[in-house]
Amino acid sequence: MARHFAPAAPKAPQPIGQLLDLHAARDPDRAALTCEATTLSCAELAARVNRRARAMQAAGVDEG
Repeated sequence: MARHFAPAAPKAPQPIGQLLDLHAARDPDRAALTCEATTLSCAELAARVNRRARAMQAAGVDEG
C-alpha cells in the first residue's frame, strides 16, 4: 500500500540581517563575500550590514 505524506509547511522567511547574524555566530571567520582582492568574513559582513541598518533607521527608514 502506498503512503502519501503532506509536504512540510514552508518556513517563514527570515530577514537577511538575522541570517547573517546566525552565520556569524556559528562560523565568524568563514569567508562570506569576496570581490576582487577583498574578502569579508561572516562576522565582518554582519557588522557592516548592522551598521548600515542602524544608520538607515536613524535616518528614518522603516522596515518593509
